[in-house]
Amino acid sequence: METDSSFSIDSSTATMSHVELVDDSGSPNPSFEGATLQLDAKNEATEKHVPDVIVENGPQRTDSAFDRNQRPGSTMSHHSRVSITSSIRRATKVLSEEMSTAFFSNRNSVFENAVEEAKDKVVKADLDGEVKGAWLLTEIDHWDNEREKLILLCENSVLVLKYDFVTLKLLDKLRRVLLHTIDTLEVGDLTYPGNSLMYAREQGGLRIKWNKGEAPTFAQRWNPMCDTIPWLTLADHPIICNPKENETITYSVEDFHDSLVMAVTAAFNSKGIQSQVQRVEGPIIIESLLNFGSLIFNQSSLGFNRDRNGLSF
Repeated sequence: METDSSFSIDSSTATMSHVELVDDSGSPNPSFEGATLQLDAKNEATEKHVPDVIVENGPQRTDSAFDRNQRPGSTMSHHSRVSITSSIRRATKVLSEEMSTAFFSNRNSVFENAVEEAKDKVVKADLDGEVKGAWLLTEIDHWDNEREKLILLCENSVLVLKYDFVTLKLLDKLRRVLLHTIDTLEVGDLTYPGNSLMYAREQGGLRIKWNKGEAPTFAQRWNPMCDTIPWLTLADHPIICNPKENETITYSVEDFHDSLVMAVTAAFNSKGIQSQVQRVEGPIIIESLLNFGSLIFNQSSLGFNRDRNGLSF
């Protein structure tokens, strides 16, 4: 089921040293029908209220605080833990143990070391707040190219980083999205337009949007190097297709989604923002009709650090 929504908040964007800062303020005018979740945040005179999270035709959960360590199966670990919900479809392919170990990110301690380096060099305590969790996921850009990305969820922001697991260095590229600017969370199957000639993905994902209903410009859409598209599309990391890693939450976009919902709720509440975040359940459209470049790029996993028969990149 696909649902449409509209949401409007004035916004301004500043970019400094490869870091995108998104901020906004204003009065919303929500209009939405269908399967949604609404995250309301109100500023009370005597106390702060963290609202309920409600999903139509699904389970209802109330979270009074954002603490991933208190949620069973949601600690940052390589151990097999089960995520809370099962709303995002996994890819059906199976990854062998040999193919899984070809990813340099799957080697002992490299993920944990990458997270610690990011905390030291990137996280700003006064801007981002405390780091609440870390994941290794797949980002799909507006030209349908897949890349391995380190995701840090903080009290006030989501940080999207590129880490070189071959040289073990954090690359000079960062995207920072402030949680209180997010207006829409799309959850569903990754699909192409009806007239697309691309192969079906048969996989679910998550799209985080802060565009306030405005479409990207022509120049943004047709620039494959553009990093100012006002949304972020994420999917599971391929390693999760290894049967031994099926329940490893480090590679699970579903587990990231669960934590993001709570983090956004808390961020809206702390800033006293009286607005709603829409959670849209339906197909996530990747605007690609026929792109041989992305087919070769994705089939060869060029966006991931791997051992390629003796070549490492």
